[in-house]
Amino acid sequence: MVALWLAAQATSGTESAYRAVLARDPYTVTVTGAGPDTDIRSGVEELNVFGGPMLGELEGLPYRLQIFNFVVRWGKADAYYAEQLLGRPSADVSRAFSRFWAQLTSPSTSTDELVRLLGLRPLPSYEQQLERAGVPSALIESVVKNLTDPSGADPSTVPCR
Repeated sequence: MVALWLAAQATSGTESAYRAVLARDPYTVTVTGAGPDTDIRSGVEELNVFGGPMLGELEGLPYRLQIFNFVVRWGKADAYYAEQLLGRPSADVSRAFSRFWAQLTSPSTSTDELVRLLGLRPLPSYEQQLERAGVPSALIESVVKNLTDPSGADPSTVPCR
């Protein structure tokens, strides 16, 4: 979150470019039915779920630039929290960063803790988004596991944590 906030302010055009990336790769999960066939076991149509925890637009940038070593995988939630910080006066954010620098840079500090420390508006979890989309609670756990399972990650990528 801190790195993304800093990077979005690097030049006169980076903030607008950053916001454009977020518009193309939204945080929300979209659920659609794949057709008229109903799964007899669950009683719901097949689900197509779009979205996931990684920000694809930034993750793919090094490949488009032909830089293949140590690609950083940026989390969407962190990116959207950094965008919230961009809406605040930079002097206020800088003061908060100075005050909480040890926690902000500690690998053991969770994003939820940073949200609380910095007074950000919490984003809805994937579970909450799937509930709102009408996905039966019996399926939500497996859908979230499929969205967030790190075993399918490219081994050359580095998580931003």
